[in-house]
Amino acid sequence: MSINIRPGRIVPQDHIEWLISRYGYRRILLATLSFPVRRARMGLVRRKPPKLAKPPESAYLRRDIGLPPKPSSRHYLDFL
Repeated sequence: MSINIRPGRIVPQDHIEWLISRYGYRRILLATLSFPVRRARMGLVRRKPPKLAKPPESAYLRRDIGLPPKPSSRHYLDFL
């Protein structure tokens, strides 16, 4: 495809048509379908994002990094 059918606009369909005209429908289809298998075989499986760490329990560490002090827990007899 040597001309742009839609001047001033880039559409993925134009690129797909160019790939098919250059490499053929069968090759593009096989490459598309085999991509997840190759990705898993190479070990490029998506990983879960890391969990955020819990805030520190120590009052000294909380003060050093700028967190407010942890509220003191109430004694259970105060609820009676």
